[in-house]
Formats: sequence, structure tokens, C-alpha cells
Amino acid sequence: DYYLSLLSAIASQENIAIVTGAPNYILNDNKEKKGYFVTNSTYLFSADMEDPFHPKRYDKMHLVPFGEYVPFGSWIPFVDKLVAEVGNFLPGKEHRAYRIPSQEGDINAVPFICFEVLFPEEVREGANRGANLLLHLTNDAWFGKTGAPLQHMGIVQLRSIENRISFITAANTGVSSLILPTGEIAQQSKLFSKAVLTGNAPLLNISSRYKEKGAFLRWVLFGFTLLCGAGGYLALRKKAYSGEEGSSTSSSSSIPRR
Repeated sequence: DYYLSLLSAIASQENIAIVTGAPNYILNDNKEKKGYFVTNSTYLFSADMEDPFHPKRYDKMHLVPFGEYVPFGSWIPFVDKLVAEVGNFLPGKEHRAYRIPSQEGDINAVPFICFEVLFPEEVREGANRGANLLLHLTNDAWFGKTGAPLQHMGIVQLRSIENRISFITAANTGVSSLILPTGEIAQQSKLFSKAVLTGNAPLLNISSRYKEKGAFLRWVLFGFTLLCGAGGYLALRKKAYSGEEGSSTSSSSSIPRR
């Protein structure tokens, strides 16, 4: 309650919006199985909050297998004992848009957590909820000082271009960034260094081919690629067959007669 009231007070006094992440605990109503469920969640604290102790919340929908849950754990009981340190999070049910009033108009920000941005259809579904800004909260500390955090940012660039929406990433250990709808990186932090990023994110809610058609366009391109590959293969086979036939004819005509 202390941190809830603190963040609510800061948002109210400074007239700002704060989006942060933390686990959420839900008590189990089942009398036979007492305890609680845990969700990996983001929260919105804003100046116009009705209840400072109940901020708007988004629960992560796409959990990391063997990181946030154990696949088939309920069917294979001994699996839980083999991976005791793995979390057992409850997945969220739907995307949520955070409405944030501003002088330039309402901000409709749709949040994503960690590797959810790897899945284009999920980001597209969230973007189609009237979003004019996309948020990405992640903890890439377990990657260490490798190229993986930069790859993560590169994937966010693709999602921003596909949906023509600005993307803001807040990463615990970097790389935090502000990416424009064109894919341009307007701001970027370094790995494992303290940083405060400021910038202007265009609030756009415009259409794009992928935003409209989604996976249909991807399957069309995939089918076209298969056709090109099949056509190339048949052309090579035909050329090779013609070469073998010509070689056979030439050999038979060069045999001397007695």
C-alpha cells in the first residue's frame, strides 16, 4: 500500500502518468485450494485516478515457457519438481489500452511485457484497439552484456514500422528506447547504465497494410515464395534433363561404323 500511495501521490502532484511493472497477487477463491495466483503486470498511475489503491492494470498474456510457467505441468506432476525455481504465473485474458489525458489530446497507450513484442499478430491486435502509442516494459538483465538486448530493440523497430505507431521501451538494464513510426530510433540508452530519456513521440493512429490484413499478407508472400522456389527448381530440372539428352545424342552419333 505504501508504494501504491506514493506513486499515486507523485502522479497527482506532478500531473503526470507513470507506467511501471510489478507482480500482482490474486487470492484464490477456491476453498479446497487456498493460496493465490500471480500475474506479471503493468500499472498506470495518473493524475485522474479514481482510486489510488487500484490503478489500471494489464496482465501479461503470452508467458515465457519454463520461465513463467511449466508447459503441461498439470498433466505431468513431476515436472514441477524438476524446475522448482520456475514461476507459475497466471496469463492475462486481453489487451488493455491506457487512456492518458494530455494537452495534445488523449493518449491511448497499449502496453506489452517482455517477449510479447516477438509476436507480430499480438502487437497488431493490441494496436487495433485504438492505440496511438505502444509501450514495452522488459527486464533483459538475464541476457547479460550480449547482443540480445539490441536484437530485442530491433524487433520492436519492426513492430513499430508494421503498425505505424511510436514505441517506447523501458528496460531495467537497457536497452530503453523511443522508436518513431518510421522505425527511426529517436532515443536509446546504453546497457547497464543509468539514463533518463526524453523525446517527442508522434501520436499516430493511421492505417497500414499489415495493420489491416495481418497474417493474410504474410501467407500470400509465403505462397509466392513457394511458387518462385518451385518454378526455379522445375526450370533447373528441365535444363539438366535437356543437357543429359543432348549429351546422349552426341555420344551415339560419334560411334564409327565398320
